[in-house]
Amino acid sequence: MGKRTRGKQRGQQDIFQAFQRGKRTGRRCLASGSSHQGDFADGGKQCVGMSLRFLVDRCLGVIDDVSFTTEDVDHVLYSGDQLYRQIAEERDVQYLLVEEIPDVITVDNERLDITKHQPYSGTLEATESNNDSLVYALPEALANAVERSQYLFVTIGSSPGYTSAFYYKGDGTFLCFDSHSRNLSGESSPSGRAVIMKIESLEAAVSYTKDLAKSLNQTTACFEITPTGISRSLIQSPDRRDADDHPMRQHNSPVSANSTPGSRNEEGYPRRKIASWEKTKPPMKVMVVNHLRNEVDQHWKNLMQREWQILLTTWNPANMTVIQLMRIEKTQMLVSVRPCTTLANVWERELMTIASTS
Repeated sequence: MGKRTRGKQRGQQDIFQAFQRGKRTGRRCLASGSSHQGDFADGGKQCVGMSLRFLVDRCLGVIDDVSFTTEDVDHVLYSGDQLYRQIAEERDVQYLLVEEIPDVITVDNERLDITKHQPYSGTLEATESNNDSLVYALPEALANAVERSQYLFVTIGSSPGYTSAFYYKGDGTFLCFDSHSRNLSGESSPSGRAVIMKIESLEAAVSYTKDLAKSLNQTTACFEITPTGISRSLIQSPDRRDADDHPMRQHNSPVSANSTPGSRNEEGYPRRKIASWEKTKPPMKVMVVNHLRNEVDQHWKNLMQREWQILLTTWNPANMTVIQLMRIEKTQMLVSVRPCTTLANVWERELMTIASTS
């Protein structure tokens, strides 16, 4: 029997064993890359940047949450390496930590707001949480984290620490991206690759994290879980593509970038174009609510979870931004943002929902 045949049989056996173990442990490998972060120049420092890129791509819909390929994993590795270098150069650091991620980043001309919530930390061997000292057992830390955000950074150990990205799908399952050298069970392996794992439950996520730590000889190490908010920024970057160039912004734009003086209102601002559905369909419901910034971010997240399509039109004279959210059906939402005149650092948001009758 030739070496190639024996190698193929060993590969098939590894896949079968990983599948059988996955049924027992509630996890399975959805895709692996052609390499891992250690194969890059200055490898071993980019896990936070690559994990951030995975979560950003999930937020922007660049990758879905169902099917993955080797090309998807490689895309996250290469683009994540670039994102790491960009942030590391700006911050003048080599080993990028989660807390060093900027509050605003630009990815593919998309300006994104990053909100790092209070991390949940503890030791992997702890069986009970100590709320007085804010030291958590892993199950409680993970349960608390997913209540804050779908996007999680999970770090095991320190000096070095191993960071991976967890995306909570909301149905009790997780996607985990790990840029390090991992086998098909998601554990450390000298001949492994970067992987995307599907984890079937919170209990399986706890078991997976502990098994990974065991394979790293970190069974008594500390851990840190950082829930992180990721959303499109309401004020977009100057190098963002013009509205007319974007296929989703060619119709029903709330504000014209080329408005003439005659199209401005009494305050000097361009008048919003009246969409055809507003002319033909009488409003069924109008609701206006004032929100502070964190409350608007939560509304934004809720809309994303309900699979709204986003039509973003940015117009920024006098620090004012207009955003239109359009669903495929006959419901539209308009969010207008303006600076609050009484509190310099607080934004007053008006959220208007106009639903038309079918």
